[in-house]
Amino acid sequence: YEHRTRSEVSSEKSYLEMSLLAEEGEEDNNSLSKECPNLATGLASRVFLQLVLMFMLSTTFGLYVISEYKNAGFDYDHSDRLLTVAGSVGSLANAVARAFWGVLIDAVGFRKVFMTMMTVQLLLGILFGFLSQYEICYAIFIVIAFILEGGYFGIFPALTSKIYGNKVGSRIYGFVYFGFTLANILQYVLANILLIQLDFLTTHLIFAGFTLVGLGLGSVSYTHLTLPTIYSV
Repeated sequence: YEHRTRSEVSSEKSYLEMSLLAEEGEEDNNSLSKECPNLATGLASRVFLQLVLMFMLSTTFGLYVISEYKNAGFDYDHSDRLLTVAGSVGSLANAVARAFWGVLIDAVGFRKVFMTMMTVQLLLGILFGFLSQYEICYAIFIVIAFILEGGYFGIFPALTSKIYGNKVGSRIYGFVYFGFTLANILQYVLANILLIQLDFLTTHLIFAGFTLVGLGLGSVSYTHLTLPTIYSV
């Protein structure tokens, strides 16, 4: 028992030492391929909280759009048929996007994909409020929102596996998913409060603000990721 405990402590120490070396730029990417030793070590890493926050901030706007696009559409006098078609196409695109974005991060890296998605989502959030009176623009916006929302569920599982390894990474993702739960609660509470007092335009812009914060957090977080297998992104 004593030997096993010392072995585990040694493994965790080695893993965290490699993390610190990588953070300081003293380890090359090819040598950083260790599996996170256990769930506790992964949850204790500071990158874990960053992942939860990034997941929450990136999905809040999409959840709002998916929840409210029909109500907002009726407010803009768009037809029920248009809204139904947009929602159906968007749902299909959402499912396809999960696989597409997941494959894409293997080709170009998580950072480029995430920052691109968040930038597009921010522009969407801004334009959504100003061009939504046009039916074709509104329908396109809905489909894009579905595509982006689905994409986050493709890239974050892949990212956690790259950071923590396949074995522990799949378990860590279960906890990272809590960020989506928080986003769901946040958008539900805020939407019900804001839409009573504000119009859809103002509410869209407020929810776009979450994307802006997430974009900033994502850009800063990449200089502080401390676990060893993520430094190629």
